[in-house]
Order: sequence, then C-alpha cells, then structure tokens
Amino acid sequence: MLAGRSVLLFMGTFLFGYFVFQFVGFAAGLAATGFDDQGLQSLLISPSTADPKFRLALLVMQGVSATGLFIITPLFFLQFVDNDKAFYHRPELSLRRWQPLAGFGVVLLLIIGIVPLSAVVVEWNNNIRLPSSLADFEQWAMTMETRAKELTTYLLQFQSVGDLFWALLVVAVLPAVGEELTFRGVLQGKLQQMTGNPHVAIWVTAFIFSILHFQFFGFVPRVLLGALFGYLYAWSGNLMIPILAHFINNGFTVTMIFLHQKGLLGINIEEPTDVPPLLALASLGLTVVLLYAFWKINLNHAKLEKSVHHG
Repeated sequence: MLAGRSVLLFMGTFLFGYFVFQFVGFAAGLAATGFDDQGLQSLLISPSTADPKFRLALLVMQGVSATGLFIITPLFFLQFVDNDKAFYHRPELSLRRWQPLAGFGVVLLLIIGIVPLSAVVVEWNNNIRLPSSLADFEQWAMTMETRAKELTTYLLQFQSVGDLFWALLVVAVLPAVGEELTFRGVLQGKLQQMTGNPHVAIWVTAFIFSILHFQFFGFVPRVLLGALFGYLYAWSGNLMIPILAHFINNGFTVTMIFLHQKGLLGINIEEPTDVPPLLALASLGLTVVLLYAFWKINLNHAKLEKSVHHG
C-alpha cells in the first residue's frame, strides 16, 4: 500500500516537474540567445527552416529542461516528498558508486553489438500502419515523429568539435544520468516494491519510458531498450551500469553522425538501411550471449561479495 502511494506521488511530482521545467527551459533558451518567444516557438515547430546559429537556443532549452525534469525532480521527490529515506540511501542509487562495475566491458560490447538488431526493430516499427478507425491518431503520431526527427537533425548539425561536445552533453550525458535516475533508479525500484516482481517492474517502467518520449513509430524499440537498461540495473544492482549503457547508446549515435558529416565515415546512421538477415541473426545471438555473460558475471560477483561480507 505504501509503495503504491509512493508511485502515485512520484508520478504526480514528475508531472508537476514537467510543466515547471518546460517553462524554465523555454525561458532559459530566450535568455541565452535574445530570441523572442515567437521566434523560439517557430524554431520548435519548423526547425528545418531555422538558421543553424539558433541551435544554442535549442541546446540550452533541452539541457535545462532535461536537468530539471530528470535530475532535480526525482531528487526533490526523494528528499522532500517521499518518506522512504532508506530507499533514497540505497547504495545502488548513489551516482558516486563507481566500483565495482562488474561486466562493464560486456555492456560496451552489448550496446554496439545490438545495433543491427535494433535497426531491424526500428524499421519494422516505422512500417506499422494502424486501422482506418485510428487514422487521426496515426496522423498525429506521424506529425510528432516528423517534428522530433527535424529537431534532432537540426540539433545535430556540426560545425566544429565544440558542437560535438555540446551535443554529447545534451543528447547523451544528461539523458543518461537523468532518465536512468528517474526511470530505473526511482520508478523501477518503487514498482518492484509495490509488485514484488522485478520483471513486472522492469517492463512497466520500460513501457512508461517509451510512452513519455511521445514517438509511436519508435515505441517498440524504445520499450526494448528501456527493458534492457532495466535488466542491466536489476542484475548489477548498480545504477552506474544503465547510466553508462545509456550514454554509450546515445553517444555512439551522435559520434557516428558527426563522423559522417565530416566525411570520415561513409555510413549515415540516420538513413534507414536494409540489414542482411544473417547480420540481424548474428546480432540477436551476440545479444543473448552477452546478456547471459553479464548476468553470470554479476551473479558470481554478488556471491563473492556475500562470502567476503560473511567471512
């Protein structure tokens, strides 16, 4: 009962934080660039026609909003709203807990090795068409998808290495720390307390994680990605693992785009490509093997820690 109440309180706090920090981020974008509000709104509606020099406004707005919503909001909830102080002080929630990162090398290989498999799932999800009764929803979803893609393309226009640094900060570092703290660190933990079932907690959290990105045509791959981060957290008991996995996932994409734009890489990761079936199967097999290896490494590590503690 208390865990269920805590989940509802967190969702309410998160919703409140969403409205507050959308406004704060918008104001910060205006303050940083001298934009008027209509100019910034037009940038958000039609970024493909905007001058690249206004990227700073979008970077500032995204960075401030993400920091507020995904870092300040959950920390505020844990400190001032939730009464479960023991939960807040759990060691796996500490962002300072760098050791031990059992199996991090496996995670690095996993995030890179899963790319072909992810591309297949993304392409499948993109080609889903809804029944005619849901035509209005499908049109809305396609509009949201197009706008999100345009914003991402605009944000990732690189003129220098400095642009890469700021893009990595806003697109990779802040989402990795903030979204994993919010979804895996707090929500997944609270749902596990409420249900007593880690698998239910992982998949419900992954479902909510995907919904809140408001991209229907990326819904399934994002659910699977959220579940992957959830299992990495559950098996390792260390929030740093999904944070680093999330950073590698986003940072790899940003870096690949940068290298392509600079003519250092022939592959354009933003363009849909047909993944050969054998490559997709190899990616699936590698993913299964690496997930099992990660689970086994952390299981053995937990046994070793337990024996040392009792010894």
